[in-house]
Amino acid sequence: MKNNEKLDEKKLLEEYIRLFGDEPPFPPVHIMETLVEMKSDGTLDEKMEQMRPHMDFIRKDMKEVSGEEMSLEHPFFDADLRESDKGRIMLEDSFNLLTKKLMICSTKDLLELFRSMNMEEIEFEVQEHEKHLPEFKSGFTFKYKTNNEETCYFEILDTGNRVLQLSMMIHFKRDRFSSYLDQHFSILKNLCEENFQFHKQQEMGDNKIYGWDGGDQMISIRKHKSDTTHQLSFIVGNKELWEKFLR
Repeated sequence: MKNNEKLDEKKLLEEYIRLFGDEPPFPPVHIMETLVEMKSDGTLDEKMEQMRPHMDFIRKDMKEVSGEEMSLEHPFFDADLRESDKGRIMLEDSFNLLTKKLMICSTKDLLELFRSMNMEEIEFEVQEHEKHLPEFKSGFTFKYKTNNEETCYFEILDTGNRVLQLSMMIHFKRDRFSSYLDQHFSILKNLCEENFQFHKQQEMGDNKIYGWDGGDQMISIRKHKSDTTHQLSFIVGNKELWEKFLR
């Protein structure tokens, strides 16, 4: 396969089998495509060797946290992050990253993952909506781009190497306030409705909060509008840890 040449799924599977054999389980399509590309351009061995130290501790911590052995079928691999090397992740992939990693990854796992994705790490600051909360142990913030090249931030709230909360904040440019805010909100709201049980809705003028019950997770979307700022926040919290934290 030539560099940058994309295969349809049938041809991709045939190429994967030719290069790696036909023994199942087969990896998800996005991982299969990446493996085929690296094998074809001769970079597979080099990149796998670079990843080996990270995978060793991720595999160990993953088993301890989730009770499940690391494999290509593990939910850890569900999100397609092929755009991450460009500092850009699509909104749907960001949704999957937050909702599927919260309960199975430690803070250390996520820090290694975000850094390996070439996200820009910036100084952590307590957000306005967090200032009334008890003090948590530590926090981390990463900056990247999402749909329509909007600036986005991932925030990790940590307590003893366990993830208390993952947040995604999108700050919209003034000339894109209405259309892009509503578009991004609609995408996230639809994804929540497809995956979780609706819990509550609060409205205060132009500011809106929508909440969903994810079983062991609490999910909310916060839509903030003012004369100078339009911001969309997507927040996924560990329900058990928050209940202990707020006692």
